[in-house]
Amino acid sequence: MGITEAALRKFAQLNYRYKSKQGLKRAHLRPRIATVRELLRRPPMSQSEFCAYWATHDQVVLCAEGENKVTVPPFIKIENEQGALFPTTPIKWRHGQNERELLRTLFQKLAATTQHDHDN
Repeated sequence: MGITEAALRKFAQLNYRYKSKQGLKRAHLRPRIATVRELLRRPPMSQSEFCAYWATHDQVVLCAEGENKVTVPPFIKIENEQGALFPTTPIKWRHGQNERELLRTLFQKLAATTQHDHDN
């Protein structure tokens, strides 16, 4: 999981809240159809095996509109091993206080790095 700088800046404009139709998307690092095809070729799996496989092979990056392309732009990695942040449904992700705090922290780091780069 990760987020592009453009998406992080957009979240900052929205006070770190997710609002539909505000130009924020999920970009899949690997086409979902490839993951589904592989799953269909494999022997049947238990629910836990299936979920583990899906989580490993369906990684996403939060991006700004226009960045959801075949090749995803560089992004900031977000550690989310247990899937506690940005839980997903088939068509969107959920977004609460923990996610807002994380995005705020990431933006502050980005802003500090950007300011440092401009000072040099």
